[in-house]
Amino acid sequence: MTVTINDFPNAHMLVKWVEARESARTMLRSGDPNIDNWRYCNVRRQHDKVTIAIAEWLRPHWEDDMLIPNTIMARLFNNPDTLDKIGYLEHWDPMRVKSITYGMQEEGRRVFNAAYIVSTNGHKMDKVEYLCEYVLGPAFTRGIALDYPDLDDMWRALIGLNGIGSFMAAQVVADLKFTPRWRKAPDWWSFVAPGPGSMRGLNRLRGLPANAQKYNQKAFSMYIQPVRAIISSGTGIELCAQDAQNCLCEFDKYMRLINGEGRPKQKYKRHG
Repeated sequence: MTVTINDFPNAHMLVKWVEARESARTMLRSGDPNIDNWRYCNVRRQHDKVTIAIAEWLRPHWEDDMLIPNTIMARLFNNPDTLDKIGYLEHWDPMRVKSITYGMQEEGRRVFNAAYIVSTNGHKMDKVEYLCEYVLGPAFTRGIALDYPDLDDMWRALIGLNGIGSFMAAQVVADLKFTPRWRKAPDWWSFVAPGPGSMRGLNRLRGLPANAQKYNQKAFSMYIQPVRAIISSGTGIELCAQDAQNCLCEFDKYMRLINGEGRPKQKYKRHG
């Protein structure tokens, strides 16, 4: 099956979102109230505030053997304040993680960022306790064994960990690909793994109902390359496949608002 730009009747709306969102980033406003009044991720994931903070938190440890499990921990909490208090772990220290996060909870401080859903996968226990015992402990035990030169192979190793699904594994890969070890990965531009939001966005782009079709990784990868071409030709912005996927996820939120189907989770609070 060959997919072309002609298979996407709503391409102009995706281009509109990309241009408006990038304008909102660089000039603080886009002129489109459906962009300016609601919170969206950036066109390029590396421009997002939390992504920038995580990258800086990891930077001094790029060559460390525990880089991958620390990145997993970073994305599970997804909260720079929590990470700064725990610190980068050169060896697994569950007591430190628990004491710091429980202390934050007692002070009424947020431990997790609500942007990602982190569950206990059916275990009736505290979330931090679950992550320490079932997810992070095994991840730190694996350590350097999770290191693969190809992003796709590393993603597959990550989803083999308990409690790490396709979406979270892809977020970890998206952080690691900007470190020196993976900047020249052979699939740096092409690797992608679909998530629920980006699948809905792809359906909308194709002119289908949001939940009309699910995509496995192979099928989604086939569609994402012409999506990159749509964005490039319409805006002049060259995106890797993961950033194009991220745009589809945000495009789903945008079209939901445009079509009167609902609203994004968070309004944008402008300061000043």
